[in-house]
Amino acid sequence: MDFTEFIRLKGTLEPGLKAGLYCVMQSHIPLEYQHFRCGLAGKPVDSATQFKSEEGNFSSRFAQYLNYWGPTNAKVFAVLTVPRNAIMGFAERVMPPVAEGDNREAHARMHLGTTLIQIREQQYHAKLVQLGASRWRMPTTEIGKERSEFFKTDIGTCIRALRSIGTGDLFTFHGNNPSQIKKESLKKRGLAPIEPEHVALRKSSRLNPITGEDDNADDGDDPLHVPLTLHVTGSKKVVDALSSGDSSMAKSLNSLGSVRRKSARVDGLNPPTDIEMSAVDLERFRSGSPRMLRTMNALKQLRKS
Repeated sequence: MDFTEFIRLKGTLEPGLKAGLYCVMQSHIPLEYQHFRCGLAGKPVDSATQFKSEEGNFSSRFAQYLNYWGPTNAKVFAVLTVPRNAIMGFAERVMPPVAEGDNREAHARMHLGTTLIQIREQQYHAKLVQLGASRWRMPTTEIGKERSEFFKTDIGTCIRALRSIGTGDLFTFHGNNPSQIKKESLKKRGLAPIEPEHVALRKSSRLNPITGEDDNADDGDDPLHVPLTLHVTGSKKVVDALSSGDSSMAKSLNSLGSVRRKSARVDGLNPPTDIEMSAVDLERFRSGSPRMLRTMNALKQLRKS
């Protein structure tokens, strides 16, 4: 299926918005340059402050490739889905066993882990090489140290390599007609499952009050009512707009970014003003216009003055 058709139909194609491994090739290029690109789409996004609703997927990756393959277009021949479960505040990683004497917190060891989709990609590439595919390399790259996603082989070998992984939904494409897409759910017997862990990301003191106690302790406090202090240098009119819930508040908040920071030691006529509001208040503000939503999200992540 052509990339342009896959992207156009992404909302109706079952694999369109999913993540996983793919086998694609640029179209209309000479035979000697034809290599299958075999990589991954949709690596998990780690975030402690905001939910990423537009994570990478097959259609977004193919659109990226079209940006530089351009008029020649490209074709997708097969994709294999890999599950992904993104949770705000946590990173999905396959972690190694904890070494004896390693007392670090989980987030401090996160660099030792890897994502499930990266493991599947390594298995995919290893199987391609095992089946005789030739991996493209730069002239200066030593043999055996190739890291390219481009392989000189045939489509049958790519599909065999994807099928050998033994788990996920395998989709093969036979033209631009969606009815010609074939789906095969892989459930290989005796395959050892790989279960990723959800590692809590490091908490920032900018977003959590300093209490001197363990942030993970259950102290019974409702986090939605913990005060958040914003130190703002501006006129009293801006403060009034914030406190009264005026409809023009979004415009006032949007203008805060252009206010020049002043020191009370230098300009006593315009001292800093402390505005205290709870997370519940922020949620009320957040129910306003889209511009207000963007502004309040930015304000929640401001470094304390």
